[in-house]
Amino acid sequence: FVGEKMPFSLIVGRQDIQLGDQWLVGDGTPCDGSWTNYFDGARATLDVNVIKTKFDVMGFNQQAHPKDHLPMLGRQGSYIVTDQDELGAIVYATNKTIKNIQIEAYAMYKEDHRVASSGSTGETYTYGARLAGTPSPKWAYSVEAAQQYGRRNLLVRSPAAIAGKRQIDAAGVNAKLTYSFK
Repeated sequence: FVGEKMPFSLIVGRQDIQLGDQWLVGDGTPCDGSWTNYFDGARATLDVNVIKTKFDVMGFNQQAHPKDHLPMLGRQGSYIVTDQDELGAIVYATNKTIKNIQIEAYAMYKEDHRVASSGSTGETYTYGARLAGTPSPKWAYSVEAAQQYGRRNLLVRSPAAIAGKRQIDAAGVNAKLTYSFK
């Protein structure tokens, strides 16, 4: 319908996936510095206006060597964009029912397969929530908490470090309070 917002969208291919404050998801290609930050994947979004909630389901397949998948234009030769091949999925919900407050909840899964000399093999699961708001025109805040667990089989270059299997059991909090002078 012309002029109406469609409640469902689907994006397939190379794309930016930036969620929340980009604390956990923001750069799918960390080994190339700031040159790129794409993900190769699919993202389906369902916007349910009745409950002011948006649901995103994402899947990605990052190849350490982009020539294995879709090469980057203008970049020749052998190079890596991440230390391992990565498969993953994200389910992300954003609710704006309460005025000036955004509530987000998510679940993430990532599976790594070592292909480079410093990569790892394993899988991680991450669950979390984020609360963000603007209580007044000059003040803004956000607070996010996440729990992560899984396993990794690390290959470490340093002779002092011990390579091998590691259990992941971690938690983190990311918060900020902003005042704008406008």
